[in-house]
Amino acid sequence: QALSAAGAGIWTSNLQNSAFAASDRALELYGLEPGAEITHELALEAVYPEDRPQVCAALNDAHETGLPFQMEMRSRNSDGTIRWLLSQAEKRETGWLVGLVQDISERKNAENAILESETRMQLATQTAGIGLWHWNVRTGHIRWDRTMFEMYGMKPTADGSLPYSDWIGCVHSEDAAKQEAILQDTASSCGHSEREFRIQRRDDGRVRHIRAVETARAGPDGKTDWVVGTNLDITEQVANEAHNQLLMGEVNHRSKNLLGVVMAVARQTGGDDHAAFMRSFGDRIQSLAAGQDLLVQCQWQGVMLEDLVRAQLSHFSELIGGRITLDGGVVRVSAAAAQTIGMALHELATNASKYGALSADRGRIAIAWHLGDGIGLDRRFVMTWTESDGPPVVVPKRKGFGSTVIGRMAKMSLDCEISADFLPSGFSWRMDCPAEKIIDESPADRLMNRELA
Repeated sequence: QALSAAGAGIWTSNLQNSAFAASDRALELYGLEPGAEITHELALEAVYPEDRPQVCAALNDAHETGLPFQMEMRSRNSDGTIRWLLSQAEKRETGWLVGLVQDISERKNAENAILESETRMQLATQTAGIGLWHWNVRTGHIRWDRTMFEMYGMKPTADGSLPYSDWIGCVHSEDAAKQEAILQDTASSCGHSEREFRIQRRDDGRVRHIRAVETARAGPDGKTDWVVGTNLDITEQVANEAHNQLLMGEVNHRSKNLLGVVMAVARQTGGDDHAAFMRSFGDRIQSLAAGQDLLVQCQWQGVMLEDLVRAQLSHFSELIGGRITLDGGVVRVSAAAAQTIGMALHELATNASKYGALSADRGRIAIAWHLGDGIGLDRRFVMTWTESDGPPVVVPKRKGFGSTVIGRMAKMSLDCEISADFLPSGFSWRMDCPAEKIIDESPADRLMNRELA
């Protein structure tokens, strides 16, 4: 009666004579008619077909070795539904197995629901590019999902585990101490934390920006056992925010430079006929917007580099081919690179018109670019701006926003090397960067650039 109240049934089995006996509750759990007389073979037929071989093998082992029998199995009810059972038995001196059987359907359904939920969560986080990790505070070991390994540029381990030292070793040296302090505080206080930091990928050394969220879980003793968290690569977001700040500064800077550029255009526009002067002058002023117009026309996709150069120098278009020379192959650059190079060209042209080669009647500018033949990071893109025959070169006493645009901004945006030299022969500027930072990253554009290079 106690077993029945607990929902369990009793069964006995003897393989030597195929005898089998069970309580009504046990027969009911197996989907058989209570009170029925059955054999060992008939009882096995009540087991779900896919589970039957394992049950037979386990029963034989229990009879032959005397070891306890324990098996989770399925049976089919009379209405066709599936029931999960836990069956356990021990062998007695008489040679009979005496055991209990219980309905564990509720537990198995809950386990399946949890597994299903974890699978859905894993699919959702993978789709969103979110990495999941667990840190066993007591052992110091961390377990990552596949997205985490991909994010950090590491080869996944067989079980997803790695030592804590491997993670902290990937954190940027300037961020490591602070991030470790925050994480350790989260663990010691069994709290929650949100943070942003940089990592250096293990495979290629590239710096990536990471946003992390984690929460600690306490064990039975109230001390933290686990810290679970997520990582999200926000490198593009950080770059976009920095780029937007620079763009805002550039808009402000360009507006201040506009009068100077207009005066330079006016000086380059000659002729005694007032009407002709006004038409030519008006056309040159309108050409100042050509660079942005070019990107808009291309829907902010890749643009041809020569078109970009001509757009930024459109207010001196009649000098191109004469005092201004262009020398370079056909190269299609990405929208991001086009913005950076376009702003640098604008600053170079503005400075040349105010202080350099374009401020004198005989000054000359040579603009050249070259796309190398290497592979990956070995393939380089080089662009130069060389002035000559201009007024005496004077090194500026301070660096303004223009210097930031042609220097620090280009370095940050394109991971390039920049040199600017104020030589007696004239100012020169050189940009050397990985080709992959210039070329549009879409497969179609990569193929096009290989064919055109």
